[in-house]
Amino acid sequence: MKVDKKYILGAVGWLTGFLVYNLILFVLIGNWQMTPSFWCSYIFVLVAFLMQILVTCLTYGREGVKPRDLFLGYPISRSAAVYLVVALIAGTVIMLIPSCDVKLAFVIQILILAVEVIFLVSGLIAKDHAEKMEEHESRKVFFVRDLMSDVQGYALSVKDETVKKEMMALAEDLRYSDPMSHEALSSLEQFIAERVAYIGSCVRAGRETEAWQACVLVRNQLKERNMKCKILK
Repeated sequence: MKVDKKYILGAVGWLTGFLVYNLILFVLIGNWQMTPSFWCSYIFVLVAFLMQILVTCLTYGREGVKPRDLFLGYPISRSAAVYLVVALIAGTVIMLIPSCDVKLAFVIQILILAVEVIFLVSGLIAKDHAEKMEEHESRKVFFVRDLMSDVQGYALSVKDETVKKEMMALAEDLRYSDPMSHEALSSLEQFIAERVAYIGSCVRAGRETEAWQACVLVRNQLKERNMKCKILK
């Protein structure tokens, strides 16, 4: 998988943010008490930065990312950013309290992380579902256009003008048919696809009368399909 360079720069930006945080934490302030709770919180802050970098690369880092990918990935990246801010604030507060018990620090940070994981997984599931739905609808659009293209191709091979006219009428019916479908119409659409394939076999065999009859049948079935499609919406 190729990675878009501009999103590598985004990941580098988050890494730079972590280095600046360390600079402030250890150099500019410096006099921290390095208690177990301090290091516990520091590790979780590190995890938050690493998660932000990982989410940035995985969500947006593929080469050829489209606007819809940015839209679908936004809830995931926002969730990671919110977790980073919360973990950063909670971790810094715990670091400022040397007397804080390490078990308490761990419980606080693990609860914050658990909430983030829930939101992250939910976002990934929603994104995957949206992508599958979009792919399914795209296939449906292609299905109608593909049938139209096939019928237009068959019409070019037909000699009888009456048969050719009927085929072109079928192609026009397909052109203006609703590309969106419904699961309840799958058997009817399968029948239409099979009949269109049968029209092609008739044309190749020179049985133009049978092809004409099949066209009439498909046009009627297509009208029924389109009417049901409107009702089911």
